[in-house]
Amino acid sequence: MIQILFFLPFVYTFTTRLNDRKKRIAWCFTYIIPVFMAFAYIMPENIGHNIIYFIMSILVIYSAYELGYFYNDAELIKKEDKPTLRLNLEQMIFYQKYRGFIYCIRVVLITILCMAMVQLNYEIGISLILAVSIILITYVFYNSTRSKWNIPLYSFLVFIRYFGIFIYFTSIKSLFYLWLAYPLCVTIEFMSKPRFKIPLYLVKNNTDLFRVYYYIVLSFLLLLMNYKDCVPFFINLIVGYFFFFRTLTYFTISKKYRGVN
Repeated sequence: MIQILFFLPFVYTFTTRLNDRKKRIAWCFTYIIPVFMAFAYIMPENIGHNIIYFIMSILVIYSAYELGYFYNDAELIKKEDKPTLRLNLEQMIFYQKYRGFIYCIRVVLITILCMAMVQLNYEIGISLILAVSIILITYVFYNSTRSKWNIPLYSFLVFIRYFGIFIYFTSIKSLFYLWLAYPLCVTIEFMSKPRFKIPLYLVKNNTDLFRVYYYIVLSFLLLLMNYKDCVPFFINLIVGYFFFFRTLTYFTISKKYRGVN
């Protein structure tokens, strides 16, 4: 039903972005697992509480993030010469008719979830409120421009979607390492889009190989950093996880689609 598309968290994302099984499985490996690894390490709670708090946190984050998707898919396309159409005619008509109600329901849902989290765990609740506020403010700027300024804004949005929940709990240095662990990699991939006209040939021609190289270089840099300054264990764990996952993907799954025997 169209109502579910706009009103329930994740339904819009799974319908318009993660719209096949391969993408959904990849999302689990590149989002759910590494973010929970960081969550379980950073949050001072037992595993049972952490699972509940983690589920509530990603519900809030994606409820806010999808507001940006709504605006991008239904409003910004009117200003673009060759827009990417993610909504069909029936969905667009529903959005235009109930636009105000859609945004209102989402804001109410986000508010209820944040207040519930504040009651359950004050620190996580405050961190979620900060993350949601940053997402919404950043989206205002991101959706109002179509230039190279979109690159740092995109990087910031990805970072907050992944690790914004931790801004209240960890140091600036650890947040920087977390940015290196994933958001920077996908930012470089984003920079390779034709509209930016940046000559990143390896990224364009073989994204999977670029990802392997990226994590080889990052792993080497972390080894050097560990000699001078102890990098938090969970950072090494997450980077190691991504290195293993990207390498495995390159030599197995992506190899199949490259037609290599």
